[in-house]
Amino acid sequence: MKKIHIIIITISIILLIIFVTLRVKSYREKRSKDLIFSKIEQLQQLVTAKQIYREVIYSKETKDFLWIPLANKEFLFALDYTITAGIDINKGYTVTNKSGYKLITLPKAEIFSIDADDTSIKEYFTKQRFSTLNKDDYFLLIQESKQSIIEGESIKRLLYESESSAKELLKNLLEISGEAVEVEFSNSVLRSLN
Repeated sequence: MKKIHIIIITISIILLIIFVTLRVKSYREKRSKDLIFSKIEQLQQLVTAKQIYREVIYSKETKDFLWIPLANKEFLFALDYTITAGIDINKGYTVTNKSGYKLITLPKAEIFSIDADDTSIKEYFTKQRFSTLNKDDYFLLIQESKQSIIEGESIKRLLYESESSAKELLKNLLEISGEAVEVEFSNSVLRSLN
């Protein structure tokens, strides 16, 4: 009778240990996922790449009357743009439990800003005949130039660099806290360039 009592107590203790272990493991996984969410949410917009881009802009405008040039203006200038790119965490992300690690899926990299540096404008030449250059002439060309930069190949490289940096940064940040993670991007620039 005493043996049966001991066996029942032993089985009860083993079941209790198994139950507690599973609950603790479940709690740790939930806490771990919550920790990952809170760390990622703190980032919001993660700027991971910055580039100074020099653009040379040429414009020639002629006003004719009966094929006779009456007024013209022609100019060539260069200026610097500061371009920042990164990941907008506010657009959503997911954390998926995989075997042995967490998979974090982030939105693809995007351009946050293209700022023209007015102080960097360098005029190479200007020609004016019966016409004057004004700030609007420069402003319109700068806006057109921004659009051509956005559509250019160097922006794809900057976005690629931005995703690579974000991936490395997040992996390092979360692995420091003891999490094994992999990072991927939805509609990634990384995939389209490889």
